[in-house]
Amino acid sequence: MIIAISVHRDTIVGSVLSILDVLVVRLRWRVIAASVSLRMQIGIWGARQA
Repeated sequence: MIIAISVHRDTIVGSVLSILDVLVVRLRWRVIAASVSLRMQIGIWGARQA
């Protein structure tokens, strides 16, 4: 009984970790894309100023 519960808990933790992993990867890509677009905007703004 205890073994079954622990295995069940492990599978739940594993699925939660995999979901978090996917979310972290997506968030990282969004941050990279946002920083790139921000740099491009700053570059355009800097070119206009200069």
